[in-house]
Amino acid sequence: MPDNSKQIAIIGGGASGLMAAKNLIDLNLSPVIFEKNTFTGGVWANKADPKSSPGHEELMTNISKRNMSISDYPFPDDTEHFPYWRKVCNYIESYKDHFNLEKVIKYGHTITDLTKTDNGILVEGLDNQNHKYSATFSKVIVCTGLYSKPFYAKIKGIDNYSGKILHSINFDKSSDFKGKKVLVIGYASSAVDIAACLARNDVDTYLSYKSLSLVIPHFFGNRPFDYLISRYTTLLPPWYFTCQFRKNFFRSEKGRTKKLLKDPPIQPEKYKICSSSDFRDLANNGKITIYPEIEGINKETIVFKNHESIKADYIIFATGYTPNFPNLNGFDIPFKGNLPLAYKHIFPVKEKDIAFIGTPFVRGGTFPFYEMQGRYIAHIFGDYTKLPSEREMAADIHKTQQIKKSKNKLYFVEKPIPYMDALAKQIGVFPSYLHKPKFLQSILRGPFCSAQYRINGKAKWKKAKDYIIKGKLQ
Repeated sequence: MPDNSKQIAIIGGGASGLMAAKNLIDLNLSPVIFEKNTFTGGVWANKADPKSSPGHEELMTNISKRNMSISDYPFPDDTEHFPYWRKVCNYIESYKDHFNLEKVIKYGHTITDLTKTDNGILVEGLDNQNHKYSATFSKVIVCTGLYSKPFYAKIKGIDNYSGKILHSINFDKSSDFKGKKVLVIGYASSAVDIAACLARNDVDTYLSYKSLSLVIPHFFGNRPFDYLISRYTTLLPPWYFTCQFRKNFFRSEKGRTKKLLKDPPIQPEKYKICSSSDFRDLANNGKITIYPEIEGINKETIVFKNHESIKADYIIFATGYTPNFPNLNGFDIPFKGNLPLAYKHIFPVKEKDIAFIGTPFVRGGTFPFYEMQGRYIAHIFGDYTKLPSEREMAADIHKTQQIKKSKNKLYFVEKPIPYMDALAKQIGVFPSYLHKPKFLQSILRGPFCSAQYRINGKAKWKKAKDYIIKGKLQ
């Protein structure tokens, strides 16, 4: 068995695993990435089989490139505000190449078990020759993410459905469905995206929802909708942001005559928000027919709870995923549902040598969020920052649970700025700006970007200030 006792194992070579490795290297630590595929990138992977990931060629991001950009490696200037999937794949691939991460990746390694031992953490699975693999590491970061195992909603009569069933992870291109009738189940980002792809290519498209989402255009005026989010808006009462959001939303809707699309109340704090370049127009023009939840299915006939029915050739479940972690043996890690209950969603209270990245659902850009988690872990594992005591961590988890419960919010859903600020303050990378009046305006009032966390502390980015100021001028 190889001696890897001074190395840190990273399980998963998606974007979060690559960023974790880069940030460990920044602090002179030694990572090894275990990736089950022959490629990295996870959801954002340039790969031979486009049907092994939620990504597809027609997918356009629903977050602007500025809010998606990694803190010290922004998208190229000529990238569209809302890039297509392939450009994001290329971006993550170029990130790996730019920071020379290929050398720390073990491809074709499927890790099935993590076991706590007296000598470290035993990592076990199968290697790229399908032989048993095992090695002991001092610490482990689990980056398997939320998009591992497709989840299918239970529907009465689905076993008797005579059409074809697939999950959004298997959607490749809308031309595969030419001349067919397709029902998409769900009303979050994947469902909205796939329904719009089908409808704009003249496929008969239906959508069934259990709960409404607020679907908004990519742009409010000539600026991406998420440019509304800044440090300034987070400092103000929630009602102020809601008023600004409503004003911009209604302004974007002005002049539309057809309004078939049913919206929830315009309350961005309470409802899921999805952005799309054309979903609203397609639905309002009758190209996407929206129905409530399904009551049951009888062969090819699908009956909804409003007693209307349709016949469809395909059902596409855009109903999310179930997290899939390696077996965790000998660890004291409580779970809440399918996810580990941990301090800041990263460190289990009783375990200091294992950490998780990517378990919360993020209401914003995931790359900066997961990157900050990786930077926090690197500071802890490198002994540059100390974790709070077990008592303090447990109290923080309890307090967060109580606050979110009182506001009727889910524990595993996070807004990026407050969360990242809390971690940034602990590791000394929170942006200082009060003594720099000329810079203050760009930090506070400009559209948020994670480059703000590269001004101070370790691993600064010398171009951070210029990038932040450029965003304020856009």
